[in-house]
Amino acid sequence: MGRALGNWLEGPQLPRDTPPGVRLGLPADGPGSAVGVGPRLAAFAVDAIIANLLVGVPVLFGLRYSVNARGLAVYLAFLLEEFILIAVNGQTIGMRMLGVRVIRVRDHRPAGWFWSAVRTVLLALAVPAFIWDRDLRGTHDRAAGTVVIRDPARAASGGPASGRSEPGHPASGRDGAERTPGRGGADRPAPGQRRPAQSKPGRPDPAQPRPRRRPDPGAQRPTHRPAE
Repeated sequence: MGRALGNWLEGPQLPRDTPPGVRLGLPADGPGSAVGVGPRLAAFAVDAIIANLLVGVPVLFGLRYSVNARGLAVYLAFLLEEFILIAVNGQTIGMRMLGVRVIRVRDHRPAGWFWSAVRTVLLALAVPAFIWDRDLRGTHDRAAGTVVIRDPARAASGGPASGRSEPGHPASGRDGAERTPGRGGADRPAPGQRRPAQSKPGRPDPAQPRPRRRPDPGAQRPTHRPAE
């Protein structure tokens, strides 16, 4: 029985040095890889604090809890937060702050209402959440077919802002001013920037120095004869 349970938790037999989540089709590290225990526990702590604050709101309106009732209310608020936010968005507030997300293994989408409910019920029992396999998935994640990963969306949003161009970039002019495509493929300056002055065709540019004419070596210079 114990060996069968171990095989069910471990899944397909792979080399022991295989990074967590690789056999599930996840990258070995970086965005989209399996998350360790530390970020998940930190996310649980943040969600527990938020649940405590939500339960404390009725106290401002005169509602009083007993010690046991307040503890139960915080616990239910925590589970309700896990159920709704995981089903809809794939991450709670604490997970968003820590940069992690819950996805389904088969299609990398949010768990949905049914599997989020299965995951939340097993999470409420506490013990299944602390039984992990080699992919760092608790029993509640294995039963729901989910996995906790590093949020790729957060990694993408941490890059340089899109639409910005630096001097020398094809989207910017020679003077470093940003350009936006106009009609007919012509570039026009971005809002708030002045268009550089351009000379009309056929007229010399007053800002440009005039080229000096060099004498033609083949031309004959006029000779001056002395007066007789």
